[in-house]
Amino acid sequence: MSSSIWLQCEHTVEIQDLASEEDICQLSNIQLRLFWELIQYKQRKSIQFKGTYAEKVIEEIDRPGVAGIKERMLMRDTANAIVHRKVNMPTECQLARSNKQLSTWIHFANQAYDSNDVEAVRTYYIIYEGIYPYKSKWKNKAKRLKHTRDFISHGEALKNKELLQFIGAELGDLKVNQFDPYNLKHLNFIRKQREEARRLIESELNSSL
Repeated sequence: MSSSIWLQCEHTVEIQDLASEEDICQLSNIQLRLFWELIQYKQRKSIQFKGTYAEKVIEEIDRPGVAGIKERMLMRDTANAIVHRKVNMPTECQLARSNKQLSTWIHFANQAYDSNDVEAVRTYYIIYEGIYPYKSKWKNKAKRLKHTRDFISHGEALKNKELLQFIGAELGDLKVNQFDPYNLKHLNFIRKQREEARRLIESELNSSL
């Protein structure tokens, strides 16, 4: 049975003497961004944030040859989530080896999961384009994603022969040259392509986690 609970994360942030509480909270949010995005991605469920609480901690340094005071900030970040599956988080070593854009791609993947079929396909395309910017190296599934994205993203009749052949073959109608958002056959095709794109993107992202 699923239940709604509060998840609380505590971590420390090294601060400068003149750092404001607003600056510290912003830094905390940046540092925890991947953590929360991963939980949402793993659970496939949106997270509602309750808020961030900051508490300054002052420690006296008393070691041979060292004297002074060290300041750090203890952050408590709280969010509401529906827990319905075990979440296995990647290790620090795995994250250290991952692409610096990983948190951005996971953020987009979370957005896509909550979007309609058309917007999800567009968002998955953005992710794949970010992972593999050189389209000349794209293979079959990636090309299918690109063709689908091009099909739904142009308001005029399509002219690209390869794209038209793909759409015609998938829809069983070689006369189709433009996406119709009110055509049930077109919408069912986009829904199917969304699932194909999701599996493609998750395979890429999961290989880094």
